[in-house]
Amino acid sequence: MKMQKLLPMMVLVCTGLSAHAAPTSGAYITDPQSEYTADQATREINNPTQILCYMSNTRPDAMVNTSTYVALIDTKKCDNEGMSSSSNSTSTSSTGATSYTPMSLTVTRASSTSSQIIKGHVDMTTDDGKHVPVYIHMDQSQAGTTAAPNGVLTFNYAMAINTATTFNGTTLPAGSMIVRGRIATSATGIQYAEIGGMGTGQTNDVRLYVSGNDTSGSGAVVADYNGTQDDASYIFGYNNTYFCRSGTEAGVAIAEKCFKRSRDEAIKSVWRYGVYNADGTRYDLPSPGFSVKNADGDWGYASYWGLWFRTAPADGAAITNAKTGAAYTVKKGGGRLLKTVRYQKTLDEIKNNKFQFGGNIDVGAGVANATYEAYWDASTSAFKIVGKQSCDNTGCFSTVISPVVSVSAATLLTNNSWGIWGWSQSLGSLSIPSTTLAAGTPGSVPDGISYVTETLVKPGETVPANLKCVSNCPTSARLTALAAAPTTASPYDASTEDTWSGLATPLAYTWDATNYKLKDATGAEVTADLLSSLSSSSLNGTNYQWNIRSGALVDASKFVSGGEMDCDGAGGGVVYCDWKANDLSVYYRFETGVQDWNRANFLMSGTTPVSFTAPMDASYQVPSDTTVYGQYAGALMNLQFMGFGDLNGIPGRCVSPYTNLEVSCTSSTRWFPAFAIADGTAITIDGSTKYVKWLDRELRFAPASGTSSSLGITLGSASNLPAAITSTSCTDTADTTNPCNTSSANYSGVFSYDYFKKSPSVIHGVVQ
Repeated sequence: MKMQKLLPMMVLVCTGLSAHAAPTSGAYITDPQSEYTADQATREINNPTQILCYMSNTRPDAMVNTSTYVALIDTKKCDNEGMSSSSNSTSTSSTGATSYTPMSLTVTRASSTSSQIIKGHVDMTTDDGKHVPVYIHMDQSQAGTTAAPNGVLTFNYAMAINTATTFNGTTLPAGSMIVRGRIATSATGIQYAEIGGMGTGQTNDVRLYVSGNDTSGSGAVVADYNGTQDDASYIFGYNNTYFCRSGTEAGVAIAEKCFKRSRDEAIKSVWRYGVYNADGTRYDLPSPGFSVKNADGDWGYASYWGLWFRTAPADGAAITNAKTGAAYTVKKGGGRLLKTVRYQKTLDEIKNNKFQFGGNIDVGAGVANATYEAYWDASTSAFKIVGKQSCDNTGCFSTVISPVVSVSAATLLTNNSWGIWGWSQSLGSLSIPSTTLAAGTPGSVPDGISYVTETLVKPGETVPANLKCVSNCPTSARLTALAAAPTTASPYDASTEDTWSGLATPLAYTWDATNYKLKDATGAEVTADLLSSLSSSSLNGTNYQWNIRSGALVDASKFVSGGEMDCDGAGGGVVYCDWKANDLSVYYRFETGVQDWNRANFLMSGTTPVSFTAPMDASYQVPSDTTVYGQYAGALMNLQFMGFGDLNGIPGRCVSPYTNLEVSCTSSTRWFPAFAIADGTAITIDGSTKYVKWLDRELRFAPASGTSSSLGITLGSASNLPAAITSTSCTDTADTTNPCNTSSANYSGVFSYDYFKKSPSVIHGVVQ
């Protein structure tokens, strides 16, 4: 449930289980699969999908006629638009941090022939941290069927603030209704309408209708905002074989396009996978997270990624396990100490895994000295250059190089005499040394490529007590200076800032493992407490808004003449280089900043941190079918298993939202995983065989020749759109279905944050 445009559309939704299952019983068989189609015609209202995702994962079917309960919805798992953002094409890391949206609901049903009524509240958080109450009411008279995949229901919602709040520079008084919406589904279609301006005046008008059944139908959508830049309108229609649409965006006509409705030919983008044991039971991290409460009764969630609470806990705060009552305290670091560990393989072992690197090389067509995308082709013993990075004020994106350019290891060595450093979505940071590039058979050189993983150091974990740093080294004095002048000062010692060529006098640090503190050479703590006077907005436009991260912090014993951090390794004019850490098996970095996620938060049982399992490596052998898997066919991929429902690391590609054809990535394209893992596929986690099944996936139709007229399709009409919602407040007597209106039969009750202090009964679809 995003703040901007509260509800999406599903053009046709279907569920079902693939026939190619490995396990034959258990949750592998019974866990539902959610499949939906997406198109540019629905982009402007990316919400009946997202809201229905929220509601289905509250598990009302399991909570009928019980007491009011709390459900936590993992926000990112329902944000399909965000997951397919073009910016994902260049994402180089993921914090894994979970953000939940809490819902307090009551589900009632008078009899087996009565409607199921779901009503309650949502504590929604905006991108800038504001909490906004949402009132909801859903009347569902029929569950999902083949004819009506979303069931027969009417869903009303309203966002109304209970305290004066400033949005977009305008302060609205308590009681203001800022969004009002309605969605209705049936066997013959979907209708959706919403208004809301989030402080800019309630003039935004977003409406949709789809009329028909699975074999034929039509519809229209209009998104009319306060400004014209994002305005869009489309009409569309479909029959059993094709789907066509035309429209306008920001006043510019979008030519009619038609597409095939064949599931087999559609782009299948899986956003969530389940992982299962051989007997069909769900497989999860050995020590996953659990729900917790603080002394005020507010609940939260503890996991490997730290603590999540509506309000960040203080150091020393008392916390209890919401289920068992076990008592803990919070240890809050002044930052996060991150441990980097290096692994090594041959090039042939990571074949077909695409990576990015900065190359001083001309690959032709006027492309030289760029950040390239490439992979090692073991069959030809050469690197294949498939793309390059292009950057503008909206970000950096991969531009396809066609035809693919083949470059030998020897050629790369000529232009990159120190070797190659880069990043792979499936491996992480990697380096290929010059010795590998110089070998006669580079693909088989033992330890011919290195890649690294990064984990959070825990209190008490063994770390060298004395560390040194030569590049981007924060100090207590510099953090104090940054707090005084956030737009001009640097948190790094001046002699080390962006120093990559070497430093004769490294900065010394000590690490207090017991108290989780980093101290500089003066004995002063390097801590986020020094930045307590700053907000993230005070650092807008600087490099420190999201974090302050040190260069490599290395065991002080490595800094000796001719040692492992000596730039030339020969003990000549002794200077030490940050990049030498890439050849070490272990080194560290320290992160701090103004955001709570810049600080480590641990649950402590006495003096021992509670142990949660870190994301686990999953080994996946990509099938050799190039038609389905393209350049990745035959690759042995390292994926990351983050817990049930989260299997990450598949490389991506971009398509045009207008044509659904693969194109170079830009700010206006859609990012997708390059392929989907088939149901029943075996992967290896921690030495054991597990099985995969998709849980949520998006279909994007393949292009078709012809027009709506030639294909026998009647397009919808804007005249059939539902009437615009005109209600402007929770006291509008004409709006008789408004759930924030006390006189409405749909009134969901007085909103109170106390409702959300119950221990969660459901966490994103899983009944606790």
